[in-house]
Formats: sequence, structure tokens, C-alpha cells
Amino acid sequence: MMTGARVYKRVAVMHATSVSGNTKMYTKHLVKFLEGALNAYVIDSRLSAERLVGCELLIIVNSLYTNYCDFLDHAKRLCFAAGRVVYIHADTAIQPPEFLQCYVKDNPVDVWATQRTPVLGMSEDRYTRINLHFMSCAEAVPSSVPCKRIGGLMYYGSFRRLRTAQFDKYLSGEDGYAVHIIPTSLKVGRLFQERFPAAVVYGLFDSLHQLNFFSATVYVEDPIHTKMHPIFPAGRLYDCIHCGVAVAVDVDAVETLCRAGKNFGAYSVSSPSDVLEFLTRTDEVAIEQRRLIDFQVEYAETTRLVHEAAGF
Repeated sequence: MMTGARVYKRVAVMHATSVSGNTKMYTKHLVKFLEGALNAYVIDSRLSAERLVGCELLIIVNSLYTNYCDFLDHAKRLCFAAGRVVYIHADTAIQPPEFLQCYVKDNPVDVWATQRTPVLGMSEDRYTRINLHFMSCAEAVPSSVPCKRIGGLMYYGSFRRLRTAQFDKYLSGEDGYAVHIIPTSLKVGRLFQERFPAAVVYGLFDSLHQLNFFSATVYVEDPIHTKMHPIFPAGRLYDCIHCGVAVAVDVDAVETLCRAGKNFGAYSVSSPSDVLEFLTRTDEVAIEQRRLIDFQVEYAETTRLVHEAAGF
């Protein structure tokens, strides 16, 4: 039975599962950013959904965990009770939830995304390109803290088939430097361990605070997809720099970062020997890269764009 008074809000943000607690989940941190930036009501449980009568702006953040959502009936109701619906296409591999696919057949939906990937049959004029990667990082990542860092090269992220050539180049663990891999899931960890038995593959980390224990990482991209679809830097770039981890950038990713206004040419690598040289100057690089990305300026600009897209 529902408890508490029912409410009407100017802005509400919906996520399929609870966003409370310490988590690394990308979409949950998007919700927390939007909650602060827009003073939004968060819908992440049956109770919070039941309490909401309606809103002027409903923002739906896509999630891997839609199947675990316990308020899908209210989600559909809230779409029709909203003055405007926005879908945040945070992961291009995830399809919109079924209730939204039904709603969009006869109703307009705006899309906020890092790139204009076709979704929901939307026309180009309904897309707003926003740096979702920074939105997530700004909420999730702690600042660097003094600690004794682990040497060698760390990779933090998913196992993407399109990146295997770059993975093979840098992560064998047999090129004179230790390799540490932080996977995004246990399944991903097994894929890395099978391919790189000499690397140290960690279990799931509890918190991004633990990035502070590493001295250097390598940033690679999907070579074909990224060239076709200009995107913002991946969240892991912001995560690592914010935590004081020096970032070596694969030479093929330098151009993409430059298009996004980030000149990392001085930190490019193209071979294990380049990585060995890079590892001799990680302390100074980490300081320089924190100057390259002004997090306060990025936060203010991203907040401004979110307000503009929301019609504030």
C-alpha cells in the first residue's frame, strides 16, 4: 500500500532500479547528476513512482536492468502524465524499454545522447548532443588522494571486440611492464584473463576511489565506430584523470580527443616501447593532464547545456 502524500513535480528522472548507495553504474550517476542540476524528483522504485501524479518534464535514463524494474505499469502512466518526455540514450547497445517504444508511436519524445545513433525512429531535430560521459563522472568520481600507487599499466573498461588489436598491442603482460585489468563485470574479466593470462585481472571494484591505487592507464577506442560517429571522450578518461592516473592515449584515439577539444598528442603511444617510456613520467603527466581538463569549467558548461535542453 502506498504511503505518503502524492506529488506533482516540475522535473522527474526515471531509472529502472534504485540509485542509492555506492555504485560504479554509469546510468545511476547520470540520474544523480540530473537530480542535482535540475532539482529533479527521482523515480527509482515502486513507491517513488506511485507517489508521483505527474510532471512537466519526465527524463527516462536507459538501463541494462529494465527487466528488474518493479514499477513498469507506473512508468507507462507517468509518460502520459508528463508534459514532455526525454529519453537519455546512455548506452547505444541497449534498446529503449517496451513502455517507451509503445508511447513513442503516437507521441513525441526527445533524445539526449553523446552521439546521434538512430533510436525510436526519431528525426534529427529531436536529438540533443550532451556529454553524458562527463555527467556521470562529475557525480561519481572522487578527487585524487595521496597514496602509494601500483606501477605498470592499468586498463579499466569493457572488453570490446573492435578494440582487440589495441588490447593485443598493449595488454599482453609480456612487454617489460606489469598489466592490471579492472573489468566492468566478472564475465568481462574472464574474457580478459583468457586472452591475457600474464595480466593481473581484478574482481569487481567496490568504488572508483580504488582507481587512486594505480599510476597509469591506456586509453583506446573502437577504431571504426568512433571515426563514423564523433563522440565525447569516454567516461573512463575523466574517471582516471580525476583520480590522478596518468593516461597514455593510443595514437589512433588522439584525433577523436582533439575533435572533442582535448589535445592529448603529447601523451600518445603506439607500441609497448612507447608505454615503457611513458611509465617513467607518470607523476608529471598526471599533474599536466589535470590542467588539460578543468573539471569545474566542464561541470558548469555541462550543467548549462542540460538546463538549455530542459528548457530552463
